[in-house]
Amino acid sequence: MELKLLNKLDDDQLDLEFLQDNGLKGNVQGPMTLKEPLKSYIQKS
Repeated sequence: MELKLLNKLDDDQLDLEFLQDNGLKGNVQGPMTLKEPLKSYIQKS
C-alpha cells in the first residue's frame, strides 16, 4: 500500500506530551475514538 502525506502540522500544542496531558492514553498507533477532554483540546488547536 502506498501512502501520501496530505498535510503536515508544525504545532507544539499537538505534541505527544501535550496530548497526553490532555487525556491521551498511551501512544497513537492507529485509528481511535476521541473522548473528552482530548477531543475539545484538539478541536481548539
